[in-house]
Order: sequence, then structure tokens, then C-alpha cells
Amino acid sequence: MHLIPAFAQADVRVTFVDGQMKLLRGTQVLLAAPGVVVLDSDILETAPKAYALIEFPDGVRLALGDETRLMLRTLASGGKPAMREFAVLQGWVKIQSPAASVADFQLQGLRWSIQGRETSVIVRDDAMLFVEHGAVAVSVSDLKGRAGTPQRLNSGRFGVLDENRALVLQERPAEVFVTAMPRPFRDPLPRLLERFKGREVEPRPAGEVAYGDVAHWLQGPQPWRSGFVARFRPRLGDKAFRQQLADNVARHPEWDRILFPEKYRPRNPPARP
Repeated sequence: MHLIPAFAQADVRVTFVDGQMKLLRGTQVLLAAPGVVVLDSDILETAPKAYALIEFPDGVRLALGDETRLMLRTLASGGKPAMREFAVLQGWVKIQSPAASVADFQLQGLRWSIQGRETSVIVRDDAMLFVEHGAVAVSVSDLKGRAGTPQRLNSGRFGVLDENRALVLQERPAEVFVTAMPRPFRDPLPRLLERFKGREVEPRPAGEVAYGDVAHWLQGPQPWRSGFVARFRPRLGDKAFRQQLADNVARHPEWDRILFPEKYRPRNPPARP
């Protein structure tokens, strides 16, 4: 009964970075380095030709290929049922979850959601996935964002979403997938977490977030945007950030009340004659 809270509070760290990876925390842009602890709601973004590895104390490893945007929505393993949630906006992600893991993971894309435990799965954007071993459940969302009936994909299966959002299954990965896949994804992800035991590594500040840093997230699926108003409201003091929010408010309408409060004030009743 005491193991789950212990894991929930333990450090989840970046353990390897080749190239540059930004870490958006709160309203700050930080540069991640090996040993940096990551937190719930951190947004990670790898540069072109970059690669990064994140590790959990129970052995779960999360690898990011180049030009990948990922939000660590929920890292803690507490709760019923236990679940770790990640949202991928674009790029390459590999999740390796061993038998010792204390929670299922859910990798959410723009068009599908993948759930599993004790498995290894590789995803390219929300268009292709390959189950290296174990099994995952894949739910494809319709045009209104409603999740469909989960489909089970076993070890060795490859799935592609077609233009009609149908999940097409194949017995082996497509050549275009294998050719483009980041080279480190071809092998089991290494265990590097022990190198940083007892060490404090601080990310390097790189300024405050601009609208362009978070525009794709602000305009993403509604569930992903939960908490963004409170998180980025302090940036309204920046004229450029505020103006770009206003220019695109139709894409994130929850900001309309914040940007234009006068529209929501009660109107004075007409004076009686």
C-alpha cells in the first residue's frame, strides 16, 4: 500500500540528451540537460536531429526523437486506476514499460490514444505505431474527438491511420516507418537513471514563453488545454503574447472571457420612465 505514493514522489529525470531539448515549465522556457527532474505538465520539445531519454524509478523509459513535442500530463502513479498520461503533438516517441512498472501509461495523440503496460511501443506522430513486444489498446477518435472502441494490438503488429481514420493493421512495419525511425529506437532503451542518484541538476533558463512556443498546445484538443488559462495568464502583461492570443481567440475560446471581460459583464437594465 505504501509503494505507489513512494513512486509517485520519486524523481522522474531526463537521463540523456543528444542535441537540444526545450522544457516549458509554467511560463518559462528552460534548456534540459541530463539529470534534470521533470514534473507534471512539463512540455518537452526536441530540436532537429535531437534525441532524449526520460526515465522513471520503476523502469519505465520514454524516448523522444527529433522535432518531437510531448506534454507530460500526469507522471504520478497514484490514483484509481493508476495511470500515467502523455500527450504527443508531433514527432517520434518510444515507450518501454517493464513488468516492474506500477502504472499503465496512456499516450494520447491528436487522433488516437494508446494504453498499455509491460510493453514496448513506437509511435510516429498520430499516424503510425509499432508494438515491439507486449500488447496495447488503441482507441481512434472521430472528427468530434469521441474515442472509439479500443482495438488490441499484439507484439509485432504495425498500425497505420488512413485518411478516413480507420486503423489499418499489418504484420510488419512499413519500410517508410523503419527507414525514418530514429536509430536509438532500434535497440532496447538503456537504464541510465542510477548515474544521477543524489545529484541536483538545474535546467538553464532561456526566457519566458512566447505565443509561438505554445500556440499548437493552446489550439490543441480541449482536454489537453485544461489549466492553460491559469498557467499562461501571467503572460498577458506581454503585449505581443496578448495580441496573438486575441488574434487567434476563436481557436482557444476559453480565453475570450479573460481577454474581453467587458463582453461578459451584466448589462444595466433600462431605466424606468
